[in-house]
Amino acid sequence: MDLERTLHSVGKAIFVKYYYFFKDDTHYSNSDLIEIISENYTDKSKKSRTGHARMIFRNNLNIEALEIIIKSKVSEGTKLAAQELIQEEKNP
Repeated sequence: MDLERTLHSVGKAIFVKYYYFFKDDTHYSNSDLIEIISENYTDKSKKSRTGHARMIFRNNLNIEALEIIIKSKVSEGTKLAAQELIQEEKNP
């Protein structure tokens, strides 16, 4: 899997913002996420983003994805949130 490309398909800020929703596929179905994602995307785009994000989790690449996000050209708020997520994942 090309993690950079998959992460680009999700959107780095979207991956961080909805991290725990994407991670928890037992409580949140893809249909639920279409309703939860508040950005003005089409339902098809929301479904695609959700599928790609969940693929990252299924392949246990979520920490690596967060590290990529921290090194990327994203807002400082997104970088800080990604750093916090890494800390939470490493110290549950």
